[in-house]
Amino acid sequence: MLTVELAQLRKKAGPAAQYLRSKLEGRITAKGSQLHVEEAKARDVKLLLNKFLHREGMEEYRVIVTRPSRLEIRAYAKKEVSAFTAEKGSIPTAPDVLPYQFPGNPIRTPVIRKGKRRER
Repeated sequence: MLTVELAQLRKKAGPAAQYLRSKLEGRITAKGSQLHVEEAKARDVKLLLNKFLHREGMEEYRVIVTRPSRLEIRAYAKKEVSAFTAEKGSIPTAPDVLPYQFPGNPIRTPVIRKGKRRER
């Protein structure tokens, strides 16, 4: 028997249970915020729950297998990833990277700045 924990879904727990009942042929019983699924593999139930979350536009939730017979739906904080992660420096220009394509331009050397010296 497989247990699915739906506590973090709150109001969407009912539609998730109905979706699983419509897709799975095994017996599904609800007890509190948990669903008990019989005659189903954890992989199949996880796939169906991921489909449900995607269909409902709930991309901030993930289905996690905590034990071989237990699945949980958890919310996760999405990290913002910026395109420019480097804090220092700049992108080199084309003549700097490909000097053989730009023979008339002088080769520039990078400027190395020294940091503040610590007093001892």
